[in-house]
Amino acid sequence: MKKIAFTLTELLVALAVIGILTAILMPIIFNIMPDQNALMAKRAYYTVQTIVSDMINDDNCYPDLRNTSEDEEIGAFSNGYGYANCEKWTEDGNANVKFIKLFADKLDIKGTVPTLTDENFQTTYSNDNPYKFKTKDGIEWIIPTGEAGIDSNNLYIIVDVNGDDKPNCMQKESFSSITTVCTDREKGFDRFLIIINSDGQLEIVDQWAIDAVDGTKSITGDED
Repeated sequence: MKKIAFTLTELLVALAVIGILTAILMPIIFNIMPDQNALMAKRAYYTVQTIVSDMINDDNCYPDLRNTSEDEEIGAFSNGYGYANCEKWTEDGNANVKFIKLFADKLDIKGTVPTLTDENFQTTYSNDNPYKFKTKDGIEWIIPTGEAGIDSNNLYIIVDVNGDDKPNCMQKESFSSITTVCTDREKGFDRFLIIINSDGQLEIVDQWAIDAVDGTKSITGDED
């Protein structure tokens, strides 16, 4: 009986063919894989949109003030005072603390939410030490609380779509004391900024997240 065997040359040719096929197929495989950060950015944005919509339409917590006297503060999220039927709130008058408490209560929090009161909000938290917590889907929510983080008309939330995982990169030069702004890349970001206006309108600052949410990029991260 003849022995069936491969010569060294045949093995080298076979390995070369496998190498060529791998070089051709790997980029294709990676390009059709979903961009997880883009998917999570879209999920985070619509989560915020849903919660803000629910809150702004809750007359127990944010009543319509348009028909009140002129000296009453107008705008849903610029009014900090509690109301009898708003069970998750007490009357300390801080509009930002009120919003953050109600917002966090509607999320599926992982672990314990840091204690937040009017006093420690003003003295403990800052842009260098922001208020933050995680949800069970792995997203970290970071809320700058210094002068540059919150004003009387807007509230800012930095969304880290993959929590502690690197690269912790934002695209826009905002809150650089909190997170890294990676200006040396065109993709591979995992953090973005959402601005919540007092009337409930949302604005995304970082372009990669805008693309993820509005559909100008597919779930693979490539342009449609």
